Order: sequence, then C-alpha cells, then structure tokens
Amino acid sequence: MLMDLTYNIHGSNNPIKIDDALGRILPVPSEYNLWKINAIVLDQFKVGSAHEKVSCGEYELFNGVDSRQPLSDSGLGTLVSGMSITMAFVIGLYEQQPCHMQRLVRHL
Repeated sequence: MLMDLTYNIHGSNNPIKIDDALGRILPVPSEYNLWKINAIVLDQFKVGSAHEKVSCGEYELFNGVDSRQPLSDSGLGTLVSGMSITMAFVIGLYEQQPCHMQRLVRHL
C-alpha cells in the first residue's frame, strides 16, 4: 500500500527500494538524496537491538545491483528512480573506535 501511495504522489517516478539489514523493504521517493535516505535508516532503527550500531554509523548503503562500492564513497549526488539500495552492518567497529553517541549518553 505504501508503495502505491509513493507512486501516486510522485507521478511516473518509481520509488527507490531500501532493503535494510533486517530484511525490511522500505520504498522512498526517488527525489530523495542520500542524506534523506540515511535519516530514514536512523529513524527505522531508533529502537531495538540494532539501534546502537546504526546510531554510531556502523552501517553502509550499497547499490542493490552492484555492491562493490558503498554509496557513501561513490560521490553519488542523486539517486536513480527505481533503484534498489541494500543496507549492511559494519562488523567489529566497536573495538576499534569508540562511538561518540556512547559518550553523549554518559554525560546526560
């Protein structure tokens, strides 16, 4: 149903489909940029077991067709209508670098 609403609001542009790290498919308007996509990911993981990893930025977004390079490293300014984006968690980052969000929580 959400996909149909997105399609009707934005005319002929097909929504971008985000396949998050938990297997959920999130359709978003193709007019969105990578900043808005990241905001949606943060919102989707604001509660639950993966909240800490996502709030610390321990995830990457990849083109669903070609996952060799993260979207954040590609200099991608605009996203293509109808494209798929895959989200993956970064493993092992907790031990290497402390998360700034953990320090903020301790000070509150």
